[in-house]
Amino acid sequence: MTTKMSIRDLSRNSDKLLEYDYVEIVNNRSKEARGIFVPARYVEEVKSLLDQKLKREREEKLRGLRKFEGMLDGLTADRKAGEIKANEHDS
Repeated sequence: MTTKMSIRDLSRNSDKLLEYDYVEIVNNRSKEARGIFVPARYVEEVKSLLDQKLKREREEKLRGLRKFEGMLDGLTADRKAGEIKANEHDS
């Protein structure tokens, strides 16, 4: 079971947290999601999933930055974009 609760409700009824598989924390005024509470029995699984996701995001960001690698050192000054791109696929 899952539910949505405001931070105010959480502070008043913290014992309710144990009844649910997870609790979505929402802002009462804007109805905007603020976070999620995960019971201790799921912590390791959730941490593992988040670590994998963060690692993928960092790797994607690095791949995007690699095309600019060497520009500051002048290593790509005499090369055409196609040559740089070809070397990107070799990495």
